[in-house]
Amino acid sequence: MSDSSYPAYVERLLAEARRLLAEESHGQADAAALCFDLLALFPDLTEAADLVLEAFSDPQLIRDNRKAISRHIDE
Repeated sequence: MSDSSYPAYVERLLAEARRLLAEESHGQADAAALCFDLLALFPDLTEAADLVLEAFSDPQLIRDNRKAISRHIDE
């Protein structure tokens, strides 16, 4: 990412998203939300897209979502 192509707040929001991803407790959703906000403004911002993929590729999150879906299906 070039500093001249995006406003300064973009790098601050990306840094915040990276920090949220590093948290132990459920930071993935908040990080993804920040990245989706950035992608709405800058669709070609690949770093934000990569962070969304990283957030939703967490094995624990995938397992929790599978359990939640199966509970709803079983009801």
